[in-house]
Amino acid sequence: MADASFQIDLAMPVALTANLQRDIFASIRPRWPITRIDIQRLERDAFRLKLSMPSEEAMAKLSSNEDLTEYRDFIVSLVAFSAMVPVQLRSKGTFDFPTGDKQRKAVSLGAMNCQVPSSPLSSLEPLVLGLGLDPKYTSVLHFLWEALNSGHPLYRFINLAVAVELIVRHDSPVAGSRHPNCGNPKCAFQLEKCPKCNRAWKIPCQLRERAAFLLPTGVLSEFIEARNQVFHGLSDELHRDYGHHLPKLNVSLLLVLRNYLGQQMRLPAITEDHLSIAINLPEVVMTVFYKLP
Repeated sequence: MADASFQIDLAMPVALTANLQRDIFASIRPRWPITRIDIQRLERDAFRLKLSMPSEEAMAKLSSNEDLTEYRDFIVSLVAFSAMVPVQLRSKGTFDFPTGDKQRKAVSLGAMNCQVPSSPLSSLEPLVLGLGLDPKYTSVLHFLWEALNSGHPLYRFINLAVAVELIVRHDSPVAGSRHPNCGNPKCAFQLEKCPKCNRAWKIPCQLRERAAFLLPTGVLSEFIEARNQVFHGLSDELHRDYGHHLPKLNVSLLLVLRNYLGQQMRLPAITEDHLSIAINLPEVVMTVFYKLP
């Protein structure tokens, strides 16, 4: 039986390299097996990604539209993660409304005709290895993809914060509970039992303790402060303040998450310079006026 194929049309500012066309040896078995990956440029920053897989296994694993949607989004998030650029499906929302005298106005929502330099997609190896990642990282990649596609600093931070907490939940070496203690460093007295009923008293370890393995000290403190402000009710004044504060923090979080997961897909570590497209892609909204005959 011939291989099944899965085709996705994408909009992404990448430059393809000759290194893409090579055989890749995967040391792990992907959850969704693939036999071939092809990328075809349709036009500037528009590509068609085609994956081939054994028909029998494809039918067994992709039995519904929900499975196909999950598979599609996972592939797209892996491509975005590999190149660290926004990657979107080639569809856009359009709002069309009359303006009087048979004239209409159409507003296309999303980036259109956006002229930005392309980031090189040098290898498909991360995509192949990514298909074999532990399923616990699938959601992390999804929120990283959402963060790359989010132009607003607040929405980008929310997606990055969820990705951080997912990794901390799965990988942190700090787990369980501890005795509450005095916040005064000169005292640090631990309350082991309730002074009334003598029952053991423990509280869950704090996120700051559990995330220390992932985030550098300075970034960790900024992250905890921003997370508490955003997730526990952001006033208008704080919203304005964090509009200036979050972009820099987002860059630090993107770097940490990219390099932490990237090492599992043989991706070399990157610096802030490699994130220029990911963090500076302009948002373009095109408005068209036209008249009915």
